[in-house]
Amino acid sequence: MKKVNKQLGMLQRAGAEKLGRAEKSVEELPEHLTIVQQHHETTRANCERVCKRITSSFQSSGSEYEKRLRKMPHTALAKMYHDASSDMGTTPLAQVMELCGDVTQRIAMQTAVSELMVETEVLNPLSTFLESDANTLEKLFKKLQKSRLEMDSAASKIHKLEKKPVGGGITDQEEKKLRAELDAAESKFQHLQSQYTTELLEVTAKEHAMASHFVSMMEDQVRFHEECLSKFNQTVPKMREIVDNTPFRPAYGEDLALHCHVNDRNVSVVIEGCCAALLPYIEQEEGLFRLAGSVSQVKKLKAHLNYGLLDFTDCSPHTITGVLKLYLRELPDPLFTAERYEAWTQIATMSDYDEKMQSIYSYLHDLPQANYENLKYLMCFLNHMTPHQEVTKMGASNLALVIGPNLFVSGGAQDDQLQDTGPLNTVVEIIIMHSDYFFPEGLEESPLDHSGTVYDASVASADFHPKPSSPRTGTDGYGKAAHDKAQEGLHKASKLLGKVKQKMR
Repeated sequence: MKKVNKQLGMLQRAGAEKLGRAEKSVEELPEHLTIVQQHHETTRANCERVCKRITSSFQSSGSEYEKRLRKMPHTALAKMYHDASSDMGTTPLAQVMELCGDVTQRIAMQTAVSELMVETEVLNPLSTFLESDANTLEKLFKKLQKSRLEMDSAASKIHKLEKKPVGGGITDQEEKKLRAELDAAESKFQHLQSQYTTELLEVTAKEHAMASHFVSMMEDQVRFHEECLSKFNQTVPKMREIVDNTPFRPAYGEDLALHCHVNDRNVSVVIEGCCAALLPYIEQEEGLFRLAGSVSQVKKLKAHLNYGLLDFTDCSPHTITGVLKLYLRELPDPLFTAERYEAWTQIATMSDYDEKMQSIYSYLHDLPQANYENLKYLMCFLNHMTPHQEVTKMGASNLALVIGPNLFVSGGAQDDQLQDTGPLNTVVEIIIMHSDYFFPEGLEESPLDHSGTVYDASVASADFHPKPSSPRTGTDGYGKAAHDKAQEGLHKASKLLGKVKQKMR
């Protein structure tokens, strides 16, 4: 056991001696080269980590563009967009998804090109730097360490020889041989040290080229993003145009001017359609616009209107008036406009009747075109109801009372605005009573026939185009004739509705 321990101790001392001599070989380098060597080792370690991270960030692999493109996640996503678009037909969502697929495919193509460039311009040179140049340098350094050990061994033999007394059992020839070995070891060490120094400096000098490769990578990233941005800039406006100009959009809460524009009409589909559907009831139905409809039926009809279908089947007239008032209340900007709210309040408190009439006329004709056209249509329709007020109990005053608050304030109105609508109702009453004065041009008789949209077929019945006149007591041209016309239109709409639903599928 003692013998084993003694041998282990000798091995440990020998290992420590060799390690010390190996480390000493590094210390023998000039200070500035030692700094360069340490810098190189740090650079190599960081380059290895960067290479691994860049490689792991790639979305696909392969040296061929086509194969790499097929493996791209964006390629699969683009195909999904295109397949979904094909399944959904020609709806706005389908068109937008088609464009999303085009953009995503462009991103996949540019990504494949960019990744191939990074491999060629960055990773391959870095691999050469790490695997070839750095490995060569490492091998030279190991040779240098070995040469130092050999030189130290030769020097140790000479040192032992010098400690022996003269004539201590070694010949001159053997001594010359030992000194020749030391000279050869020192010469070899100096040669390897010079070679290592040269290689170290040359490899370190390549860092400039490595930096240049990273700059090229960033420049390619600029091109990549510019190409993608160019595609986005070309495509997003098309998407926005589709979304902004399609009639396949909710009617409630929609900007009035935009709603009229995308449906290519002057009067809102909801206002005109509801008024046409109410025509059969204006002579006999009591409490029209005053009595509330079924909440569930109002929600159902609103959903139909938002989908683009004016289906009044089995709807009570009070349900129709409910959805009409709800539409007016949910406009982002009320028909009389929030901007002119204070002005209308001042007009409502005017004591001079003639001055009030002139002010109302002036402000009505100063409204935005869409607001003016829709308000004109609605007021003329309400005026058309007033001759039957003895039966319906809905004269101009009552109509103004129930519909007025919806014309001046939106759904998000403050409490003080809602309280001020009392005096404003008198303005509505005056406009209803004298619609022929405020709207002398009347209403153009243009049928609702705009092929190509869901609204077109479904609102073909909304043919209420009265020309306003002074209040009447009989049921002249607006009575039975208008009723028959509306019924005929509704019958036509019901037949076309099936075609529209089939098209939407």
